[in-house]
Amino acid sequence: MTAALALAARLLLAAVLALAGAAKLGDRSGLRETLVSFGLPPRRAALGAVALPPAELAVAVLLVPASTARWGAAGAALLLDALCAAVARSLTRGERPDCGCFGRMRATPIGPATLVRNVSLAAAAAFVVAAGPREGLGEALPAIDLSPLAIALVAVAAVVLVQGWFAWELFRQHGRLLARIRSLEEGAADAPDGLPLGAQAPPLETLEPRLLSRGPVALVFSNTGCGACAVLAPELDRLREEPGLEILLVEDDRAALEAYRIPIVPAAVIVGADARIASPTATGPHAVAELLASAADPGSHPLRLAVG
Repeated sequence: MTAALALAARLLLAAVLALAGAAKLGDRSGLRETLVSFGLPPRRAALGAVALPPAELAVAVLLVPASTARWGAAGAALLLDALCAAVARSLTRGERPDCGCFGRMRATPIGPATLVRNVSLAAAAAFVVAAGPREGLGEALPAIDLSPLAIALVAVAAVVLVQGWFAWELFRQHGRLLARIRSLEEGAADAPDGLPLGAQAPPLETLEPRLLSRGPVALVFSNTGCGACAVLAPELDRLREEPGLEILLVEDDRAALEAYRIPIVPAAVIVGADARIASPTATGPHAVAELLASAADPGSHPLRLAVG
């Protein structure tokens, strides 16, 4: 029984990692953005985008032969433990970047289910490391009925499972689209991020003294260790030297994020001298840089963001 479980765990891990690695190979730029959104500095994210897909494919290959299965399982455990840690860190910070586990095939925001799935896979890898490979495919195949009828039944079952999964995903996407269309038709579309124009700016300890200058203040929301925020840092340093706009960095302040309705960092909003919201809320390094540049001196600041 243990031998069968170990073999099933190896094949499951190999299939998942092979699919994940192959999907990421075709979307290196998207993988780099995903790694940045999980908190990696841009340079490390660029390196990770190059190294991660081949690592996943190599681990998948090592898992199949019994002679290398333990090494493959150890590699899978390391990769999955790192992913679990990154997902858990983002969830505890209230962030929900796209998982990117299977490239653009399934780019959905992370959630508790993402963590449960990857913890389960990591547990399967740990089980293979502890139990050993037991037996390879060569030893397992003689015990399997390989008659034409059995092969046909397995093939049909596999096709049904794949089609069922695809249909389920299609129905889910269709349901989301219908809900969105219904919301738009009823005039109840989701409210945009941030506070509306003209709303009273929630008080911040460091904001009030800045407003005494009778000029606009740009609030830039950030978190320590946020890779996308690090992308924005050089542009902030440059814009601070320009006259006409004060930039106030609000870092690691969950209460401020909630008060200003900021769903993700980096984000920015302009507060006028009358302590009211004077711009839409911008999220993401490029949108924030565009907002600050236009507020400081419209049309005169080309973006200089360097990602990777």
